[in-house]
Amino acid sequence: MNFGKQHQTAARLQRMFSGDYERDQQLAGAVGNGTAELLVLPGADLGALDELTLSRKSLVLAPGGMSLRKGDVSGAQVLSYDGGLTDGEDELHLGGGIAVRRESYTAAAFVPLTCPTAIAVLEPDDHENFLSDADVAVETGAFEDFLMHPLAVLADVCALGGCGCAAPRRLRAVLDADGARPSLGGARFGDSTPGDTGCTVCVAGVVDPDGLEANRAARPWLPRYLHVLDVLRAIRRRTPGPVSVSGFGHRFVETLPVAPVEPAAALVLLELDGEHVICDPATRRVLRTGRDAMRVLEVALASPGAGLVDEVAAHLHLTTAVASAAVDQLQRTLDQIGFPFRIMETA
Repeated sequence: MNFGKQHQTAARLQRMFSGDYERDQQLAGAVGNGTAELLVLPGADLGALDELTLSRKSLVLAPGGMSLRKGDVSGAQVLSYDGGLTDGEDELHLGGGIAVRRESYTAAAFVPLTCPTAIAVLEPDDHENFLSDADVAVETGAFEDFLMHPLAVLADVCALGGCGCAAPRRLRAVLDADGARPSLGGARFGDSTPGDTGCTVCVAGVVDPDGLEANRAARPWLPRYLHVLDVLRAIRRRTPGPVSVSGFGHRFVETLPVAPVEPAAALVLLELDGEHVICDPATRRVLRTGRDAMRVLEVALASPGAGLVDEVAAHLHLTTAVASAAVDQLQRTLDQIGFPFRIMETA
């Protein structure tokens, strides 16, 4: 397996574990309603393949020694793996030296990450610890180190409060002796319905759906938290030093709400080693800027409703004319460098 193909396979495995099919649309299998990635477990009921829509763009991971014909999986690419993720095993080994580990959320804080690792909610305590860490991050700005590790990916983020769920379109699937399901801890396809506040299917086997929904409803900022974690993971590859994040125990403008009120996928504003940095969570593009421009942008992102110039004037103690000029200048700067953001559209 060449390096480019290894990278593509690793990225697809990461997507399969996370359940986030809204990003990296350039990855193979990201189009249509067919199953992009399928994990086949030992002893799986292969008859349940009929519940899925596989194609040549699909990636199927099957245990070593299992005989899967191309016709069985509609011509999909089949990769054999050694190891496993059930019966006490926690690591898959693929060709080309690729290894992927699955670790419980609680244990991950104490286990060195030496290969790409899916940090998963495997029992109710894991979910409680996830919520507790999220609460601490919002209140104090302290994020758990293992969540920011470049090799880490949170599993089943749709259920934790993040992206749209892939289960309705069966974009990812796990095949075991009981049939097909969207994830290792999920309910069988057809045995559970989406909740009122998002996905409950993908962790239905380990977390009570009503409790999951109640905790998400009590923390409407969870999608924002998950986007910020993604940004911090990318930032950690470049800058391992201390970081402050707007809306998480820190504001550049003290009069703004302390908790995150920005849209989930809004620009992330950070201070890294004394530098002010803007990151687009969709593209991971980073822009360094000055403190004054950062403060204007923070007001634009965190202030609800119309009247942005008035909001900037009130929060930054400026006249309306000066506030208007500051907003215009910031937009011109963003336009000149090709940064995809329209300030007035946030108002």
